[in-house]
Amino acid sequence: MRLWFWVRLAIIVSAAASAGLAPVKPFGLPGGWYAVAITFIFFVLAPTIVVPMQSLNRWSAPIWHRPSWNVNPFSPREPFQFIHLCAWTLLAQGVVYLGRLAISSVSVYPEALMPLAIGIGGLLGLRLSMIAFSTRWLAAPNNRWRGP
Repeated sequence: MRLWFWVRLAIIVSAAASAGLAPVKPFGLPGGWYAVAITFIFFVLAPTIVVPMQSLNRWSAPIWHRPSWNVNPFSPREPFQFIHLCAWTLLAQGVVYLGRLAISSVSVYPEALMPLAIGIGGLLGLRLSMIAFSTRWLAAPNNRWRGP
């Protein structure tokens, strides 16, 4: 359904616009660069942990659609659609914020890369879970990537 494409796009664009309005200054992330690396690794591994846990969820569908821009991201039967939306939202925020940082006089600091670490880690984690649990996934409607 094309409606969900436009809903997802509106959410991502509004999140990117909010990153364009955020103040460009460090606020002291505990752990610094290590926190960014640990967050990235966590979000790469988290979706592969969620798949077995979701098999116990009675509201979850027995077989999920691959993440797609045209599927309802808020359905409790398709939990990875929401993760897909969140990852793209954070990726858009991170790109806009990093672009603002590049044209400002402030140097790169760990907190600025956190949305990118979560977004890229989440998308990689989704791909990893689709490979690790390939029997759990169906091809989504209008989805060009057919994967493993």
